[in-house]
Amino acid sequence: MPAIVTMRNMYKSCMNLSAIESYGADPLREALDSLGGWPVLVGDKWDNSTFDWIAVSGQIRRLGFRTDMFVQFKVIADVLNNTKKVLFLDEATLGLRRQIITLGPNNSIVQVYHQLMVDTAMLLGADNKTRVKEEMWDVIQMETQIAQATHDPAQGEKKQSWYLHLKAFADVANQSEVLASNQTRMGHDWIRLANAIVQLPDNITARELVMVDNLNYMGYIDHLISVYNQHDKRLLANYMMWRLALQALSTGSKEMRDMRDNLHRHLYGITEKIARWKTCLSQLTGSLSMALSSLYIKHYFNSTLKGKASEMVTNLRAEFDDILHKNDWMDSETKLNAFRKSQMMKAVVGYPHQLANDTLVNGHYKTLNLTDNNFDLNIRRLRNWAQRREFEKLREVNDPQDWRNFANSANVNAFYWSQANAIVIPAGILRDVFFDNDRPQYMNFGTIGYIIGHEITHAFDNIGAQFDEIGNARNWWKNETRLHYNSKAQCMVKQYSGFTLTNGLKINGDLTLKENIADNGALKEAYNAYEKYTEKFGHELQLPGLKYTPRQLFWISAAMNWCSKSSPEMFKTRLDTDTHSPSQARVNVALSNFKEFSQSFSCKPGTDMNPNPKKRCTVW
Repeated sequence: MPAIVTMRNMYKSCMNLSAIESYGADPLREALDSLGGWPVLVGDKWDNSTFDWIAVSGQIRRLGFRTDMFVQFKVIADVLNNTKKVLFLDEATLGLRRQIITLGPNNSIVQVYHQLMVDTAMLLGADNKTRVKEEMWDVIQMETQIAQATHDPAQGEKKQSWYLHLKAFADVANQSEVLASNQTRMGHDWIRLANAIVQLPDNITARELVMVDNLNYMGYIDHLISVYNQHDKRLLANYMMWRLALQALSTGSKEMRDMRDNLHRHLYGITEKIARWKTCLSQLTGSLSMALSSLYIKHYFNSTLKGKASEMVTNLRAEFDDILHKNDWMDSETKLNAFRKSQMMKAVVGYPHQLANDTLVNGHYKTLNLTDNNFDLNIRRLRNWAQRREFEKLREVNDPQDWRNFANSANVNAFYWSQANAIVIPAGILRDVFFDNDRPQYMNFGTIGYIIGHEITHAFDNIGAQFDEIGNARNWWKNETRLHYNSKAQCMVKQYSGFTLTNGLKINGDLTLKENIADNGALKEAYNAYEKYTEKFGHELQLPGLKYTPRQLFWISAAMNWCSKSSPEMFKTRLDTDTHSPSQARVNVALSNFKEFSQSFSCKPGTDMNPNPKKRCTVW
């Protein structure tokens, strides 16, 4: 089946609301029944003696649902050797985010979440509402225990990863510092669980190398599941079935979708219904993004922009190299390593040329078969297909430069990928407000130039700087230079943490550090690149009808990148979890660090936008 037909079938099935209404909650009921039933629905007839949570996890995976309610199994490039893949064990996802569910049962949103559980169970046929309420509060208590063990985003990035063979990992998890030696534990069930989820022809063995970045969490989960498996299988099953049901609400009847939307209204302050076509389009931006991008670049992208944007990338890279050359706090060896990394950085601008090849794109989706009339089935088939493809890569040689890694070209965003040492500037962002070659270049340097510089600088932020020129995690820094870097980064942490937003809230400077480093470096690179442009081509004319100079319009264009509008609820969610600072800080704090901005607008010395030079922070 051609990729475009596969994509069209997904969209049509999503838009076919009458078909969705006709099956309603039936697919979910059938899935739950095949797993032995949701105890809260079955009541006293539920038989805990036949419940095997690991076997059920494997069944959930085969049904096309996510199995991330306790541990996420992922296949990632080995950070120490990116030609290899490794099995990565990550923390669970949560039905309600950590910062909310840990507030306890008196929190209004936790109560809405509980009501969603109850309403879902009653919709599916539960007959004792009082018992449902009690059992779902127990489920929330269990999910809260899991949430409390996860990494708190407010603490910034996780600091360390461990590589162990699966048997050794199981032993370490069993002996985690959160466990006493006599506590219940999973033992070899970790190997069973890995095989139930990964489902490769050749079994995962005790010798399988795994990567973990939160051993304490794994130790806690090891104990928690073991205790519930021995003493309260009903609660364990109730939680697993609830997390499955939660996934299915968005693909079911209008009543099911409305129930889920009610939670989102409270979480994110969403008051308007999202147009169905937008919801369905979003289904194409994940695992089907290659097909969507292939269609986009062939029919909607002006290919001449690819060359123009590539020139901009060249200009911005030259400016970063110039910053390195003028750097006075790095030792010569570390600086040479930084130059090497900069020179070897790959740039994918617009799209990889293979994306225009129908044979390659169709081949990517050749084993995926979607219908045009069953949205629920399509979602599960797509999820199963994507999971199977991911796990199969565990036995393949990894090529970090594989074009498929860069094929999400319809995306209105840009990226730096540390394990390939590559920046990606997709076709989707090379248009409209971000890039137009028929407008003044001070606008282009302020918009797409800034964005390109942001991605280049990510190679040298506090995370990217831990990877070398070929994308492997390696310390290429001399100790003294690293101390200088850390001191400069800490200045930025304190600066952003000390900034008060207009709503009175504060930013977490540790959480947002890598993005703040990238923002500040990008502004310098883009401004200097525009200055070089004017030296070569002459000063541009002032924009008619406006009082602003070209330099002022450069800064205004840079600020326009972060124009946004969000509800108070969504704003708080992002403040708690997003590694990007809120727009107000991305603009005001970053611009206040540049004397060139203060000069352009004649800001008075000592004001917020022209502070004492000692209060300014710079890393690059």
